[in-house]
Amino acid sequence: MVNNSTCLNNPATVGLTGSVVAPDDGIATTHSGDKPLPLYPAGIGTLSDDAIKAGFILLTRLRDKEGTVIGFTSEQEVVSAESDLTKGVLKTASTWTLTIPGRGTIFLDEVENQTEFIQTAAVPALMQGKEWTGEQTFVTTAGPHASGQGLVTGGTGEFAGISGTFAEVTHLRRFTPKGELFGTIELQLKCTKPPTLASVD
Repeated sequence: MVNNSTCLNNPATVGLTGSVVAPDDGIATTHSGDKPLPLYPAGIGTLSDDAIKAGFILLTRLRDKEGTVIGFTSEQEVVSAESDLTKGVLKTASTWTLTIPGRGTIFLDEVENQTEFIQTAAVPALMQGKEWTGEQTFVTTAGPHASGQGLVTGGTGEFAGISGTFAEVTHLRRFTPKGELFGTIELQLKCTKPPTLASVD
Protein backbone atom coordinates (compact mmCIF):
# COMPACT_ATOMS: atom_id res chain seq x y z
CA MET A 1 0.00 0.00 0.00
CA VAL A 2 1.32 3.44 -0.86
CA ASN A 3 1.51 6.18 1.73
CA ASN A 4 -1.44 8.37 2.61
CA SER A 5 -0.17 11.55 0.92
CA THR A 6 -1.41 11.32 -2.64
CA CYS A 7 -0.48 12.51 -6.11
CA LEU A 8 -4.17 13.24 -6.60
CA ASN A 9 -4.14 15.73 -3.74
CA ASN A 10 -0.55 16.93 -4.21
CA PRO A 11 1.35 16.18 -7.43
CA ALA A 12 4.71 16.80 -5.68
CA THR A 13 4.35 13.77 -3.40
CA VAL A 14 5.09 10.14 -4.21
CA GLY A 15 1.89 8.20 -3.55
CA LEU A 16 -1.60 7.81 -4.91
CA THR A 17 -4.45 5.46 -4.21
CA GLY A 18 -7.45 6.00 -6.44
CA SER A 19 -10.42 3.67 -6.16
CA VAL A 20 -13.53 2.49 -7.97
CA VAL A 21 -16.46 1.05 -6.00
CA ALA A 22 -18.26 -1.67 -7.95
CA PRO A 23 -20.95 -1.72 -9.11
CA ASP A 24 -21.88 1.79 -7.88
CA ASP A 25 -19.23 3.67 -9.85
CA GLY A 26 -19.78 1.88 -13.14
CA ILE A 27 -20.78 4.10 -16.06
CA ALA A 28 -20.38 1.82 -19.08
CA THR A 29 -18.94 -1.56 -20.07
CA THR A 30 -18.58 -3.04 -23.53
CA HIS A 31 -16.80 -5.88 -25.33
CA SER A 32 -17.37 -8.16 -28.33
CA GLY A 33 -20.82 -9.12 -27.08
CA ASP A 34 -20.06 -12.84 -26.80
CA LYS A 35 -18.24 -12.75 -23.45
CA PRO A 36 -19.97 -13.94 -20.23
CA LEU A 37 -20.07 -10.42 -18.79
CA PRO A 38 -22.98 -7.97 -18.94
CA LEU A 39 -22.92 -5.06 -21.40
CA TYR A 40 -23.95 -1.77 -19.80
CA PRO A 41 -26.00 0.30 -20.36
CA ALA A 42 -28.51 -1.62 -22.45
CA GLY A 43 -28.04 -0.96 -26.15
CA ILE A 44 -24.38 0.08 -25.90
CA GLY A 45 -22.35 -0.61 -29.04
CA THR A 46 -20.11 -3.68 -29.08
CA LEU A 47 -16.55 -4.38 -30.22
CA SER A 48 -17.73 -7.10 -32.59
CA ASP A 49 -15.48 -6.35 -35.59
CA ASP A 50 -12.73 -8.94 -36.08
CA ALA A 51 -9.94 -6.39 -35.55
CA ILE A 52 -11.24 -5.31 -32.13
CA LYS A 53 -13.22 -8.27 -30.76
CA ALA A 54 -10.47 -9.03 -28.23
CA GLY A 55 -11.12 -5.66 -26.60
CA PHE A 56 -12.88 -4.69 -23.38
CA ILE A 57 -13.72 -1.13 -22.27
CA LEU A 58 -14.78 0.05 -18.81
CA LEU A 59 -15.81 3.61 -17.83
CA THR A 60 -16.16 4.52 -14.14
CA ARG A 61 -16.11 7.28 -11.56
CA LEU A 62 -12.83 7.78 -9.66
CA ARG A 63 -12.61 8.25 -5.88
CA ASP A 64 -9.77 9.49 -3.65
CA LYS A 65 -8.60 7.75 -0.47
CA GLU A 66 -11.44 9.36 1.52
CA GLY A 67 -14.00 7.90 -0.90
CA THR A 68 -14.94 11.22 -2.48
CA VAL A 69 -15.66 11.19 -6.22
CA ILE A 70 -13.01 13.40 -7.84
CA GLY A 71 -12.93 12.31 -11.47
CA PHE A 72 -13.53 9.53 -13.95
CA THR A 73 -11.59 6.71 -15.56
CA SER A 74 -11.45 4.60 -18.66
CA GLU A 75 -9.83 1.17 -18.78
CA GLN A 76 -9.09 -0.51 -22.10
CA GLU A 77 -8.04 -4.16 -22.20
CA VAL A 78 -6.95 -6.44 -25.03
CA VAL A 79 -7.29 -10.14 -24.20
CA SER A 80 -4.16 -12.15 -25.03
CA ALA A 81 -4.21 -15.11 -27.41
CA GLU A 82 -3.17 -17.45 -24.58
CA SER A 83 -6.30 -16.65 -22.56
CA ASP A 84 -8.96 -19.34 -22.29
CA LEU A 85 -11.91 -18.70 -19.98
CA THR A 86 -12.98 -22.34 -20.19
CA LYS A 87 -9.68 -23.18 -18.48
CA GLY A 88 -9.83 -20.21 -16.14
CA VAL A 89 -6.96 -18.32 -17.80
CA LEU A 90 -7.25 -14.59 -18.53
CA LYS A 91 -4.31 -12.35 -19.40
CA THR A 92 -4.65 -8.87 -20.88
CA ALA A 93 -2.71 -5.82 -22.00
CA SER A 94 -4.45 -2.97 -20.18
CA THR A 95 -4.31 0.81 -20.06
CA TRP A 96 -6.03 3.26 -17.71
CA THR A 97 -6.76 6.97 -18.14
CA LEU A 98 -7.55 8.82 -14.90
CA THR A 99 -9.05 12.27 -15.45
CA ILE A 100 -9.53 14.78 -12.65
CA PRO A 101 -11.40 17.82 -14.01
CA GLY A 102 -9.51 21.06 -13.42
CA ARG A 103 -6.33 19.18 -12.52
CA GLY A 104 -5.27 16.95 -15.41
CA THR A 105 -5.01 13.34 -16.53
CA ILE A 106 -2.75 10.40 -15.58
CA PHE A 107 -1.92 7.54 -17.97
CA LEU A 108 -1.23 3.96 -16.83
CA ASP A 109 -0.01 0.86 -18.68
CA GLU A 110 -0.05 -2.70 -17.35
CA VAL A 111 0.06 -6.37 -18.18
CA GLU A 112 -2.64 -8.19 -16.22
CA ASN A 113 -2.92 -11.80 -15.15
CA GLN A 114 -6.46 -12.26 -13.88
CA THR A 115 -6.26 -16.05 -13.68
CA GLU A 116 -6.52 -16.29 -9.89
CA PHE A 117 -9.64 -14.11 -9.87
CA ILE A 118 -11.19 -16.04 -12.77
CA GLN A 119 -10.57 -19.44 -11.18
CA THR A 120 -11.66 -18.37 -7.70
CA ALA A 121 -14.81 -16.39 -8.46
CA ALA A 122 -15.67 -16.11 -12.15
CA VAL A 123 -15.58 -19.77 -13.20
CA PRO A 124 -17.86 -20.96 -10.35
CA ALA A 125 -20.27 -18.08 -10.98
CA LEU A 126 -20.34 -17.92 -14.77
CA MET A 127 -19.88 -21.58 -15.69
CA GLN A 128 -21.40 -23.39 -12.71
CA GLY A 129 -24.07 -20.87 -11.69
CA LYS A 130 -22.67 -20.59 -8.15
CA GLU A 131 -22.56 -17.06 -6.79
CA TRP A 132 -19.23 -16.30 -5.06
CA THR A 133 -19.33 -14.39 -1.78
CA GLY A 134 -16.57 -13.69 0.71
CA GLU A 135 -13.65 -11.33 1.15
CA GLN A 136 -10.57 -11.83 -1.00
CA THR A 137 -7.93 -9.53 -2.46
CA PHE A 138 -6.47 -10.04 -5.93
CA VAL A 139 -3.44 -8.23 -7.36
CA THR A 140 -3.89 -8.60 -11.11
CA THR A 141 -0.95 -6.46 -12.26
CA ALA A 142 1.94 -8.56 -13.62
CA GLY A 143 4.13 -6.04 -15.48
CA PRO A 144 5.56 -4.70 -17.71
CA HIS A 145 7.98 -3.29 -15.09
CA ALA A 146 10.61 -5.82 -13.95
CA SER A 147 9.14 -5.63 -10.43
CA GLY A 148 5.82 -6.97 -11.72
CA GLN A 149 4.24 -3.53 -11.38
CA GLY A 150 2.50 -1.53 -14.10
CA LEU A 151 3.86 1.77 -15.39
CA VAL A 152 2.75 5.36 -14.78
CA THR A 153 3.59 6.63 -18.25
CA GLY A 154 2.77 10.34 -17.98
CA GLY A 155 0.13 12.93 -17.48
CA THR A 156 -1.28 16.32 -18.43
CA GLY A 157 -1.96 19.54 -16.55
CA GLU A 158 -0.68 19.35 -12.96
CA PHE A 159 0.44 15.77 -13.61
CA ALA A 160 2.54 16.53 -16.71
CA GLY A 161 5.90 14.76 -16.48
CA ILE A 162 5.07 12.26 -13.73
CA SER A 163 6.33 8.69 -13.97
CA GLY A 164 6.43 5.66 -11.73
CA THR A 165 4.81 2.30 -11.11
CA PHE A 166 1.41 1.06 -9.95
CA ALA A 167 -0.62 -2.00 -9.04
CA GLU A 168 -4.28 -2.77 -9.69
CA VAL A 169 -5.77 -4.41 -6.60
CA THR A 170 -9.31 -5.78 -6.35
CA HIS A 171 -10.97 -6.31 -2.96
CA LEU A 172 -13.77 -8.69 -3.93
CA ARG A 173 -16.91 -9.31 -1.86
CA ARG A 174 -19.31 -10.90 -4.36
CA PHE A 175 -19.47 -12.12 -7.96
CA THR A 176 -22.77 -13.25 -9.48
CA PRO A 177 -23.72 -15.68 -12.28
CA LYS A 178 -24.73 -12.57 -14.27
CA GLY A 179 -21.12 -11.35 -14.16
CA GLU A 180 -21.79 -8.61 -11.61
CA LEU A 181 -18.79 -7.69 -9.45
CA PHE A 182 -19.20 -6.20 -5.96
CA GLY A 183 -16.10 -4.78 -4.30
CA THR A 184 -13.45 -2.09 -4.61
CA ILE A 185 -10.77 -1.74 -7.25
CA GLU A 186 -7.73 0.23 -6.11
CA LEU A 187 -5.09 1.76 -8.35
CA GLN A 188 -2.05 2.09 -6.08
CA LEU A 189 0.50 4.43 -7.68
CA LYS A 190 4.02 5.39 -6.69
CA CYS A 191 4.90 8.52 -8.61
CA THR A 192 8.16 10.37 -9.23
CA LYS A 193 7.57 14.12 -9.30
CA PRO A 194 8.89 16.01 -12.31
CA PRO A 195 11.37 18.86 -11.64
CA THR A 196 8.72 21.39 -12.68
CA LEU A 197 6.62 20.38 -9.66
CA ALA A 198 9.40 20.59 -7.09
CA SER A 199 7.96 23.73 -5.49
CA VAL A 200 4.35 22.53 -5.27
CA ASP A 201 3.10 22.26 -1.68
